Amino acid sequence: MKESTNNQTVSNSAVIEEPVTKWQYAMLIAFAIMASLISFVVVMIEANTR
Repeated sequence: MKESTNNQTVSNSAVIEEPVTKWQYAMLIAFAIMASLISFVVVMIEANTR
């Protein structure tokens, strides 16, 4: 039991790191912005072609 709890704490501390979370949030925000821009461009092209 003690070994399992120690492994869990180590895994949690490894997962919760400021640079990793910052990069993950940055990638999610960048992906959302790119998806919105691509969808906007596609909608404008479809509106112009019709």
